[in-house]
Amino acid sequence: MNPLARRRGVSEVVGALLLTFITLTFMSVIALQLISTSKSGAEGYVNAIRADRARLLESLTLISADFQEGVTLWLFNPSSQPVRIVEVDVEGSRFKLAPPVEVQPSSVTSIHLELDWLNGSSYVFLVRTLSGGLYKFEASP
Repeated sequence: MNPLARRRGVSEVVGALLLTFITLTFMSVIALQLISTSKSGAEGYVNAIRADRARLLESLTLISADFQEGVTLWLFNPSSQPVRIVEVDVEGSRFKLAPPVEVQPSSVTSIHLELDWLNGSSYVFLVRTLSGGLYKFEASP
C-alpha cells in the first residue's frame, strides 16, 4: 500500500500555519495603519501646541504713532522672542506687510503706513502677527 495515497489533502499542521500567517499579516497591516494615523495626529497636536506657545510668548507695545506723511507706528517687543508682523488694519483699511516686519526682543521697530488721516480723529490699529496674535492700539494725531 502506498503511504502517500492516504494523504491527498493538506495536513492540519500546514493549514494551521497558513491560517496563523494570514492572521498575523492582517493584524500587522492594521497595527501599522493605526500607528501611522496616531503619529500624524500627534504631530498636528504638537505643532498646534508650538504655535500657541509662540503666540503666548510674544508681546508688542505701541511706543508712539507719528502722523506725518502717513502714519509711522513705533512698536516695542518686550518678550524674549522675535515677533513678525504681517498685517495692520486701520479703520477698515488693510495693509499687508511683505516681507513681514520682524521686531527683535527688547527692541523698537517702526512701520510706516501710507494713510490719509484727519486731525482730531482717533484711529484704531489692529496689528496681526505671523503666529496669529492680534494687538489693538489706539492713537490720534
